[in-house]
Amino acid sequence: MNKKILITLAILLLTANIGEAKMTKEAHHLYKMGTACEVKQDYDNAIKYLEKAIVINGDDSVLYTKIAGLYSTVGDNTSALKYYKKALKLNPDDGFLYVSIGNILQSMGDYENAYNSYKQASVLCPDYKYNYLNLASVESYQKKYDDSIKDYQTFLTSYPENQQAREGMARTYLESGDYATAEKEFESAYNLAPDSFKDFINYGTALFKDKKYENAVTILNKSLENNPDSVKTYSQLALSYQALNKNQDAEKSYEKLFELEPDMNELRFDYGNLLATMNKNDEAIAQYKRYIESYPEDVDAYKNIALVYKKINNIDLAMLNYQKAYAKAPADVEIQKELAYCYHQKNDLKNALKFYDLALKTSPNDYDLRYNKALVLHADKSYSSAIEIYKNLLTEKDSDEVQKNLNAALLALGFDLIDKEQYVQSCLPFEEVIATDEKQASAYFGLALANEKLKNEKKASFYFDKALTLDPNNTEYKNEYNDFKTACEKQSKATKTVSDTMTEVERLVQQGDSAYKAKNYKQAISCYQKVILVTPNDKETLLKLGNLYRLTKNLNKAAYYYNEAIKVDNNYADAWFNLGLTYANQRNFNSSINCFDKVIGIDSDYALAYYALGLAYEYKNESEKAIENYKKYTTYEKDKKLVDTVNNKIQQLSQMK
Repeated sequence: MNKKILITLAILLLTANIGEAKMTKEAHHLYKMGTACEVKQDYDNAIKYLEKAIVINGDDSVLYTKIAGLYSTVGDNTSALKYYKKALKLNPDDGFLYVSIGNILQSMGDYENAYNSYKQASVLCPDYKYNYLNLASVESYQKKYDDSIKDYQTFLTSYPENQQAREGMARTYLESGDYATAEKEFESAYNLAPDSFKDFINYGTALFKDKKYENAVTILNKSLENNPDSVKTYSQLALSYQALNKNQDAEKSYEKLFELEPDMNELRFDYGNLLATMNKNDEAIAQYKRYIESYPEDVDAYKNIALVYKKINNIDLAMLNYQKAYAKAPADVEIQKELAYCYHQKNDLKNALKFYDLALKTSPNDYDLRYNKALVLHADKSYSSAIEIYKNLLTEKDSDEVQKNLNAALLALGFDLIDKEQYVQSCLPFEEVIATDEKQASAYFGLALANEKLKNEKKASFYFDKALTLDPNNTEYKNEYNDFKTACEKQSKATKTVSDTMTEVERLVQQGDSAYKAKNYKQAISCYQKVILVTPNDKETLLKLGNLYRLTKNLNKAAYYYNEAIKVDNNYADAWFNLGLTYANQRNFNSSINCFDKVIGIDSDYALAYYALGLAYEYKNESEKAIENYKKYTTYEKDKKLVDTVNNKIQQLSQMK
């Protein structure tokens, strides 16, 4: 707001004329000489004459007031204030001196004391309406907007066509944020005297703030007519054109603005936004960088420059600027989203998931966030988690895209389960896909593979046919189907051979069992070995061979056959138990303990395993562990005699500790 210093000449001259009669003749002569110089604008000599008059005459209110006014005219506010205060000491009830002092203080930026001086003047000269103008002006500087407007209105009640007051009140409304009223008051001030109206820049600013951009442009261009090099006008004009999407005009205004004031970096952010809108991406980036040099803490600048880099597919620099923004505003959801997107684009799935989860903490119902998270989980082979999100999204709204990705995840899960040999479980996701898309050849192919592994030849053949009907040129399907048919033919022949040989195998098992009972171990071994040649995965026969070799003290061969049985069935508790006994016979107690622990892991009720563990620990002189396992044996063993025997052993070991 422009400073207004009001000088009430008529009153001051009246005061001067009254005071002149009290001066000495010589002082009065010097006073007139000073006044004459003042008229000629020879202020230096005017002041010299008045200073001589003061020396000759001594204290005199008129002389003090006159010289104070001259000092004010030449810009020496300190001296002006000194002499006004001297005049005030002589005339403490002179309200106009308070006005003059207030004017000086206001011009010096001392608004608090200026206000106090004007208030005192209003007490002494309540009918002096122009003082309300002074009060209103300084109150506006103090951001006492309500008081300022009230005093402007009081003045305008008496002088409704005073353009200066109307403009001042309009500026106060503008500064207070009441843009609509400011605009109306500027319009009134303009209409009072269009030719003398000068404050087009603030008028245009009010129109801009009130979002009347077309009118703002009109008024701001009038401002340029009066001041063609006004930086402030060009800044508002650029913003107004930008708001109207008149990008070319806005760009010209910015160019002129920075030509006049290259260091006005606060507007380079808006200029960058304009250039980005015009797809002048390199230029936009340059403006954002200039802005950031001056305002390195502005998060929005990093976000906007990142958006431009993202637009030109420079994901690395986009991510770099989003990271800078994140460091300054880690709770900003928009930044979290964009970082998640960038990491997603870079296939950094771990960090993408991290930032999607961060954003979802604040926006748990955000559809796009959840969808993108599902895509990341899908890409990271977390199929079940991705499927769950896809399904939840589809309950909210139908989406062909989401359904397509759900089916893709279900297919991926199905094939993954096949790879993990979970054939039964793999069928379900394939069936889910078919329920929504009967023409999905991949789902039928997956079901064919699963049923092939499950030995369901009829189902496998059916699904192979379905897959090839839907996708007859698929080489993978054809090759798998041909391999399947070849395997089926071989299996058919093998089945016939096995059928022919089963009677002989059963005969050999019976002979071996009979020889075993008769303790004819050599013959039993011979029979069982012939069985193994035909059915190498017969775990029970392998166990029998292990037992026979252990009985015949061939512990290495015993261990071999127990291990072969375990290869067939890793959860074969009897094989593990007997292998443990074999290791114990070899005095390899650590290995035997591992075997017995395995037995208990398979079957926690396996009583003999606890007894065997007790023995192993006893041989290792670890009596506490031996006692512990013997006690467990007595818990599971049903034979009372055996339990009593082991309890005695426990008692003996306890006494020996």
